[in-house]
Amino acid sequence: MGLDGGTIASRTDILRGSSWDVANASQGRGAKASSRGGAIGASYVHKGERLESGDARASRSAACALTGETLSDDVVACELGALYNKTAMLEFVLARQGRFTSAEATYRYANLKSGHDEATRHLKSSRDFMDVKLTRASEGDGRFECPIRGIKAGGKSRVDFVAMRPCGCVLSAAAAKLGGETCAVCNAETTGKPQPILPEDEETIRELRENLEQRQEADASKEEAKRLRKKNRRKLDRWAADEESRRVKKIVTAEVAGEDVGETSG
Repeated sequence: MGLDGGTIASRTDILRGSSWDVANASQGRGAKASSRGGAIGASYVHKGERLESGDARASRSAACALTGETLSDDVVACELGALYNKTAMLEFVLARQGRFTSAEATYRYANLKSGHDEATRHLKSSRDFMDVKLTRASEGDGRFECPIRGIKAGGKSRVDFVAMRPCGCVLSAAAAKLGGETCAVCNAETTGKPQPILPEDEETIRELRENLEQRQEADASKEEAKRLRKKNRRKLDRWAADEESRRVKKIVTAEVAGEDVGETSG
């Protein structure tokens, strides 16, 4: 009766995703026999198909982290090193501020917020990303490579990439050291540390997130101080206006009463 088209999947099979695995399982210790040509352990939990690490890297190095679309010619990177199509990023930031550029942008923002709020909550304004320049790999699969060493991003062998500041040229971390105080690609003078691109090292990711949070907290403090200054300035302006109004009213009252305006105003 096994695998003849007449078997009805049980609720357990569906919930545990074992319909395929059970047909390919072999008898083993603690396994429960199945009439469908295999066996599966009672404690087995189906984990689904997973990308190999090299395939995952290749996907990340060729697709926008927001939309999953192929990276265009205008690309930006956030402070955590993810890559985005600039148009998609700008639409997302504007949508976060309540300014929707199109119905499509509205739906995209709603979908992103509902499923990836943790991954996108640090994207609040244009200050949260920088323009980067990618060198496309010759194979034409959407990935980029180091323009100095010709090493492709997203391969099976992990290679660290960085974006130089402020020019935004993306190259391997090893090649970046060749330029010294200038970019090894465009010879522009560099400022600050290079921005890691698509980092995988846990320590690097943790450091980037800490730096991001500190910078955003500092920006928030500056914005709050700026808001308070404006508020205090408005209070002073209102006080000055009220004071002037009182002074004028006093002068007019004195003139009507026939008093000496000079003495009254003094």
